[in-house]
Amino acid sequence: MILSKNNRFLLSSIVPLNVANYSYKFLFLALKLLIADSDTKVWYRNSLYFNNISFSVSDIDLTIFTSSKITKLNQLKLQSRVNLIRCFFPMLGEVIFLNKSFRKYFKCINYYEAIRDPFFFKIVSTNKIETYDKEVFLIKMFESDLINLKKNFNSRLKKWNEHLYSVNIKEKVVDGDSALDLIKLISLNTRRVGTISMAEILLEIFNQKTMDNNKELLLICSPVKWIADGLSAINFESQLLSLQKYGNNTHQIVYQHMKWELWGLYTQSLDLDKSQIDPHLYRCIKTIDTLKININLKSDLIRYYNFLLEDLKEL
Repeated sequence: MILSKNNRFLLSSIVPLNVANYSYKFLFLALKLLIADSDTKVWYRNSLYFNNISFSVSDIDLTIFTSSKITKLNQLKLQSRVNLIRCFFPMLGEVIFLNKSFRKYFKCINYYEAIRDPFFFKIVSTNKIETYDKEVFLIKMFESDLINLKKNFNSRLKKWNEHLYSVNIKEKVVDGDSALDLIKLISLNTRRVGTISMAEILLEIFNQKTMDNNKELLLICSPVKWIADGLSAINFESQLLSLQKYGNNTHQIVYQHMKWELWGLYTQSLDLDKSQIDPHLYRCIKTIDTLKININLKSDLIRYYNFLLEDLKEL
């Protein structure tokens, strides 16, 4: 029997935390047996790594590392195996794929995203924290959790207190709070992007406004959406021109978004639509080239995008 979302939320409030954690770890062992082989390692990350599972609501997010050469055949086999498993394990959440070339892209991972994975936690340094890392991480987490935040905020308290703690915000959201209280708490503990506060940014996302009348806000919230939404070449060039008139803070946060995008594309490379990815990557590169940031940072990020273009040609 498949439980409704309301029943799953109810069940998550009844099952004790330690029971939820142990049951999910048992399920992970089953997943590991189905996925891992001599060339493939599998481990969990995010909520299960932090022992912070909401029973029947949380997903099991996995990192899959393969040491074998990624060929089209190997890619198809691994992808098919995961897709088949997902049919029988609906709690399987986000799966990211790594191969031996991950160190080439590791400089682009957001620090706060890295520490949610036990492998990356061991090798990432606090020296890696950069301007707007925290803000971009919180924007991405808020955007990905939007439906749950709107429909049943209380079921997300553990999740969001985990996020807040990871970015060194000591205050917590508590039973009876709403998403608006979370937005206020985040805004009080994060930096502004020029004149725009995190409250304004998160409220725009929460209200799902198009932001057509505030292009700067769109760039701050999700520049990749602006790049990827099938804009015509003329409109894209027009947006690039408008980007140039904004201040350095906007350019800094767009830079962090573009780093997040690169890491996401690399770790999801097995699932990418290869017919669409080249134009998207070229637009990303052109956007980065427009940014008013340190020339070395800009050159390095463009170089990593070009690495990805070359690597994807082999798939």
